[in-house]
Amino acid sequence: MVSILKHIVIVAVLALSITSASAQVFTPGQYRDGIYDKDNTINRKFIPYTYLREGDVQWSKRVWREIDMREKINHPLYFPIEPVNGRTSLFQLLAKSILKDEIIAFADDEFLRPLELAEVKKQLMECDSIEEVSVDNDGNEVKTKVFRCDSTSIFKRIKKFQIKEDWFLINKSL
Repeated sequence: MVSILKHIVIVAVLALSITSASAQVFTPGQYRDGIYDKDNTINRKFIPYTYLREGDVQWSKRVWREIDMREKINHPLYFPIEPVNGRTSLFQLLAKSILKDEIIAFADDEFLRPLELAEVKKQLMECDSIEEVSVDNDGNEVKTKVFRCDSTSIFKRIKKFQIKEDWFLINKSL
């Protein structure tokens, strides 16, 4: 009687272990790869500052910073040079926002002379003429000038940013 009871318990334990093992099999899409979903960075929007009166400012200071993209700590701002999975470099983000008229580019550091969109496109594009040699039907070499424009080579050449910051303390909470 005891041996039959032991066999029943062993069979029950095996049956439970087999059913619990099959419940742990994952199919793609059922679980998260990481601790959070990373798709929010693509949909992120900026938050505009609230209006600030001059009378509310207790103290202010203007600071110029130079950010060198070759320093290891600044590599997340420089890479990727080519967009990958929604990730872009800081300069690509700025150029894209300027070309969409979301932010304004200025020609001077006092923010007095805004750049026209045509001027920005001209500075972002790099055009060059290349002589191509081809052979016509008679076997003669024909040289032609071909103009090529490239807008992505500038992303590799940007090494430093100068950033103008305004620090301030306010008298009361906004």
